[in-house]
Amino acid sequence: MQQMQDEPFPAIWSDTPAKRRRWALLQSSNRFLRSQEAAMGSLRCHYCGTGPLRIYSWDDSNGRNAPDKATTDHVIPLSRGGPDSPDNTVVSCFPCNQRKGVS
Repeated sequence: MQQMQDEPFPAIWSDTPAKRRRWALLQSSNRFLRSQEAAMGSLRCHYCGTGPLRIYSWDDSNGRNAPDKATTDHVIPLSRGGPDSPDNTVVSCFPCNQRKGVS
């Protein structure tokens, strides 16, 4: 990517409504995980019981696919009309969340 002389940083973020929605979802996901951790003391996977799970920062490439990564999972997926609400959200380990997304 060629950097223009006027710009101090390359333009890697294109501001779109879809990206704003995704960012909002990431922020609410982190709040949910932290509230669950505070309430339960540690995080365990709703599906397989693995724990304790860790909350990785969204930009931590070491934790991107870590088996101990805590993720939020929508029991009824958003893509199938499920609501983005606490009643439809559980803590899941990364492997269970990925398996569910494939099936």
